[in-house]
Amino acid sequence: MTHHHEKQTLRQRALGAWAHTCASHPLLTLLICAALAAAAIVYTAQNLEFKSERADLIAPDLDWQQRYAEYREHFPRWEDAVVVIDRADFPDAADKFADALGPRIEALPEVQDATWRIDHEALDPALIYNATEEQLRQLTQALSPAADFFAPPDLVAFLKSITRPAPYMPQDARDHIATLLRTLDPSQEIADPLDPLLNPEPQRFNTPSKDLAFIFVQLNTASEASVDARAAGVAGIRSAIEQTKADLALEHIPVGVTGIPVLESDETTQSTKDATLASILSFALIALLMLLVYRALAVPLIAMFALLVGVAWSFAWVTLAVGHLQILSVVFTVILLGLGIDVALHLIARLELVHPDHDHMPAALARTYKGVGPGIITGTLTTAVAFAATALTDFAGVAEMGLIAAGGVVLCTIAVLTVLPAALTILPSPDKRIRARVGGEGKPSMGALGRALFKHPALFAFLALVVTVLAVFGAQRVRYNPDLLALMPPDAESVKWEHRLAHDNQRSGWHAVVSVDSIQRAYALKTILSSNPSVASVDGIVDALPDPTTIAAKRDFLRSLSPVPIEQSEPTALNESALRAALADLADEVYEVDANLAAAARSFDDKLMIDLVVAHQRYTQRRALISQLIDELRAANPPTLDTLPKKLRDQLVGTDNSLLVRIYPAPPEDQSSILAESTLAPFAQAVLAAAPNATGPAIQIYSSTSLIQSAYKDALLYAAIAIAFLLLLDFRNPIDAACALLPVLLGSVWLLAIMGVLGIDLNFANTIVMPLIVGIGVDAGVHAVHRWKLQPRDPPAGLAGGTGRAITLTSLTTAIGFACMTTAHHNGIQSLGMVMTIGLVTTWAAAMFALPPVLRLRSRLQNNRASAAQSDDSTSQAA
Repeated sequence: MTHHHEKQTLRQRALGAWAHTCASHPLLTLLICAALAAAAIVYTAQNLEFKSERADLIAPDLDWQQRYAEYREHFPRWEDAVVVIDRADFPDAADKFADALGPRIEALPEVQDATWRIDHEALDPALIYNATEEQLRQLTQALSPAADFFAPPDLVAFLKSITRPAPYMPQDARDHIATLLRTLDPSQEIADPLDPLLNPEPQRFNTPSKDLAFIFVQLNTASEASVDARAAGVAGIRSAIEQTKADLALEHIPVGVTGIPVLESDETTQSTKDATLASILSFALIALLMLLVYRALAVPLIAMFALLVGVAWSFAWVTLAVGHLQILSVVFTVILLGLGIDVALHLIARLELVHPDHDHMPAALARTYKGVGPGIITGTLTTAVAFAATALTDFAGVAEMGLIAAGGVVLCTIAVLTVLPAALTILPSPDKRIRARVGGEGKPSMGALGRALFKHPALFAFLALVVTVLAVFGAQRVRYNPDLLALMPPDAESVKWEHRLAHDNQRSGWHAVVSVDSIQRAYALKTILSSNPSVASVDGIVDALPDPTTIAAKRDFLRSLSPVPIEQSEPTALNESALRAALADLADEVYEVDANLAAAARSFDDKLMIDLVVAHQRYTQRRALISQLIDELRAANPPTLDTLPKKLRDQLVGTDNSLLVRIYPAPPEDQSSILAESTLAPFAQAVLAAAPNATGPAIQIYSSTSLIQSAYKDALLYAAIAIAFLLLLDFRNPIDAACALLPVLLGSVWLLAIMGVLGIDLNFANTIVMPLIVGIGVDAGVHAVHRWKLQPRDPPAGLAGGTGRAITLTSLTTAIGFACMTTAHHNGIQSLGMVMTIGLVTTWAAAMFALPPVLRLRSRLQNNRASAAQSDDSTSQAA
């Protein structure tokens, strides 16, 4: 049913004039649009950045966000990349690999510093104050026999001093003597139990189990550096690992790189790849769909060209308004592809019905714009305002996403409204390029089902109500999951190693940190938190400096060690015959009680003179070293901040001289993620109860969880209010506005029910679907109500005149865009795509099967009221 002479609004006249102007000057219009698009591309390429840090997604003025910023400022090595080396099966080879890899990484131009071990020329006596009681006891067990053994001035005197009492000594004492003799023998490769004391191994950064070793790498790039710069540093580290493996033929040593900056870099790289692939795939599928639907080449190509112009303009808007993309907004291109093409689909669907009644394309376009244009403008504005309303939230990630999408939707709409009529008109015989569809503007939709919706609206409305009530119960099963690791690409190297650290060695990168002003406060925190079952361990400055309350007792213990008297005179010369006789006497004395010791003494019987000289020298040298070590331990003072090695100090002492305490969460017994709510919440609450100033990755995730949930709720509320306000301005009728919102409301409830049934949780990435569904889905309701108001008697209500076809196609193209995101390796983008696809389908279903019956019932009600009014008028006139 066509209305050619209805009164036109100012908006309709303006839209008709715009279409006529673009169609009348097509070449100039296209040149201007193309020039703006080219300028936008150049501007974007030169200025658009990408931010990978999750902290950038949160408003900086929040107190816990400020604590995190202060921590990062005072501890520059907060963002160290961590190379993890598995040494469980090949500890010696792994240490050799670390010693070769460390310098190679340190030499990389992208690296500022690398720390993999701390060398000691000899045991630093001050470090003994960091030992536990058990470690001190072990030291005593090693040093006490040694002090007795080396009391005599030379080897001969030593042997003579033990020969007589040897049979009556405890067995462990005789075992010590036997081991000592074998270590003095140059022909035997026996490990000297005193070597760890006299020639200590470098201090390596290993997990408590010793299964994993770490290399901490400080990248040259600052935290605000570009994604490419950080990714280059990570790539350099990985290349160094592969080169070192090849050089040393140690390909069998498992090695990986992780750490918060590496996780964020890998996540950013993967999400960018996924978003790019999804955009390309979406564009191709939408173009293919249009080719299949319109069975021609020219019109789909024109529509896609118009869309590309809008996307180019939108990138310039992103660059100008925000200046960067991040993990959430990277998918905005997919959103714009689906929404931008919607405008073209509505225009083409109406033009197919209108242009047979016009002799010239400009006139047909003007008529099309007047008919469908108001719905397009209202739909665009409501979608844009819904997105823009999210900019009022404290969650910068959502706010930026909303601002970007709002401007992009408007620009894509302007681009399509401008380019499409110009491009169509410039074609030869443009009227032949648009397929004519019979039926005119009043053409019914959906065939027999459409007629059923029109004839039995009460039945279908009741069915929709029943489905919605049932859906409410299913929707209550949906929960929010704060686990960020679950969103990251599961096959990423950094993610795999992060899981390994968290579960195998209780050293997750997602830990908490506290900066304290004294070592006393640090140990007080360790005492409080170590007893909490949600805490796996506490380290940091407490591993580098001793507990002040234990210093006095440890000092007394060390000073109780018996010194070894060392004469200042020259060591005695070797008397070969005396040494051989002393060895023989010892062997004879213990032969019947200790065959092992006797064999150790007899092993020198066939030795040459040179072997005896070496044994004599080894005894003398070892005696001097033991004496020196005991003297140093007796005189040792506890380590201080000033005496810490620089590499340790850089990690544990802030630029403001604050001290760092790290607290690690206990891994869950069910092997779930550290960031699962059941693990993260009790851990964060315990840490914050003990240290309200705590921060770090785990506290950030915990604190942001409630913020994100409230931000999305606020965004949904703001979007709903803004849309309702615009719909009231557009329709000037609250019931019309409510009807336009009905598909979104029902579709959202149905979506949550499906998520509950399928066990799909809300998460950091997909929680944004509700504001998106409101912003995108309202378009269908707006077009349906506009069509119903113009053609209330055409079946089905609101879907006649090509509107139902256009709503189906636009929903399909938008759903295709989001469905392409399900191909992503990044689980967050994948879940967003899946949930949005389901939401668009449920919103479409509500617009096609729930809204028309409601509109039809309203028509009947209006007709009944009109009939009653006419009857009353007739009665009055008759009276």
